[in-house]
Amino acid sequence: MRPRSRPRWTTVAGALVTAALVVFLVLPVVLSVIAGLSVNYSRGLSAGLTLDWVREVWALYSDTMVRSLFVAGATLVATLLIGTPASYALVRRGGRMARIVEEIVTLPVAIPGLALALGLIFAYGGYGFFRQSTAFIVVGHVLFTLPFMMRAVTAMLETIDWRTPTRARRASARRPGAASSMSSCRTSGPASSPAR
Repeated sequence: MRPRSRPRWTTVAGALVTAALVVFLVLPVVLSVIAGLSVNYSRGLSAGLTLDWVREVWALYSDTMVRSLFVAGATLVATLLIGTPASYALVRRGGRMARIVEEIVTLPVAIPGLALALGLIFAYGGYGFFRQSTAFIVVGHVLFTLPFMMRAVTAMLETIDWRTPTRARRASARRPGAASSMSSCRTSGPASSPAR
């Protein structure tokens, strides 16, 4: 059995940088939780723990937190319902027009968020009922997140060989009695699954 080789300095440096980043990101979260649960923050954990501060924040901001969760969920659903079929259509259609549509969809990413928000306010400012609703915030979020979702789905769909299911249907049509759905499943299932 060969002796274990020492790790390279780049591996050690990478592990140290990763550990430092984890501490940098996790430590403020831990300190915030301790501050929120301690009876007296200046005395620390020795003063004891309480949920009074959590109840106070929930009483003051629960409607805002619930609305934020609703906006996040609605944005996710809208982005999935719009972005997935649109990405599929762009990949299947292909060509110059698909690239033009893809560039138009990614325009909100190039525009600063504040400018996009002001544009929405100017465009829909006259519709008071819409501008003052949560739907207005969802529309803004969808405009900003849709390009990211479509780019990810399009990249995944471009890896699929779309001729494979067509070949399966043709092969099953040549064999009388063969189940075309089974042939299609055997070929399209592995084509759409993640690479190993």
